[in-house]
Amino acid sequence: MEVIVRIDDYEKALKFMEFLTTLDFVKGIKTFDNSHPKAVEQTSDTEIWDNFFSLAGLWENRNINIENLRKQAWRDVSI
Repeated sequence: MEVIVRIDDYEKALKFMEFLTTLDFVKGIKTFDNSHPKAVEQTSDTEIWDNFFSLAGLWENRNINIENLRKQAWRDVSI
């Protein structure tokens, strides 16, 4: 289920979003306000950890080390 709440006061909206992140049943918070320069998309801690653990094993069985990464990153740079 999704609920849309419109709040005119930006600072109060931030406080409200901060409160929502403390609730264990809130799965994510997104803001949509292109009119305010400080407008950002907020993500709950639960959503962040879910995304983090979805990447587990991403580099498994791959031969990746810092030396190879540096070679690939700097291969087009000439000094």
